[in-house]
Amino acid sequence: MEESLQMFLKYGVSIMDKDLLSGFIINEFSSGEIREKYFPMICQGGVADYSEMVHSIGLNYITQIGRTIEDVVSISECPVIQENKVPREIRADSIWFERNNFKPVLISEFERYENTRTKKTKVREKAENLLIAYHQLNRDLQVVLYVTWGIGLAVPQEMDSIKALLIDGFQFKGAWLSGIDSGKTSLLIFHAIASNVEGKLVFNRWVRIH
Repeated sequence: MEESLQMFLKYGVSIMDKDLLSGFIINEFSSGEIREKYFPMICQGGVADYSEMVHSIGLNYITQIGRTIEDVVSISECPVIQENKVPREIRADSIWFERNNFKPVLISEFERYENTRTKKTKVREKAENLLIAYHQLNRDLQVVLYVTWGIGLAVPQEMDSIKALLIDGFQFKGAWLSGIDSGKTSLLIFHAIASNVEGKLVFNRWVRIH
């Protein structure tokens, strides 16, 4: 992966290109090179399913992916500075910025899925937050990334409705908030499947939904 990134830089291809940036992320979730280097506990020994431990590791993993890119500054739990006033204050799990001008290029959420009404509502709310933030930033992002996670073998069926929300939009405060423009912004949706190994969670399957 590092060799491919160096090739991109060598030939002057901007990592801020949406297809290149999304490809870089897809490759990492598949290969796990950054994950294994900086967060080996979720790849091998496992982590306890305690409080917000997995959430903290997951959002910082996404942030760390951004920090491996030379021209990117990535920040965890970062508020969205609204350029277009869509009324809801959003603090995203991870936002990546261009280093030279601090322009946002990626916004991401990392959220647990469980088969309960409360968690299903939370998963949808986080998807809504991503789309609201996308509009607050004048729909000018290279990538919108949503990662859910759960314990088990299957991707939840509810992810189809989450995908539709982000692509098609939803009704918000009496107005229709349009979905992500695929011509300008890459939408990535993943579901990380955790295996329970001797009472600890190991994450080695990151399934791409979109």
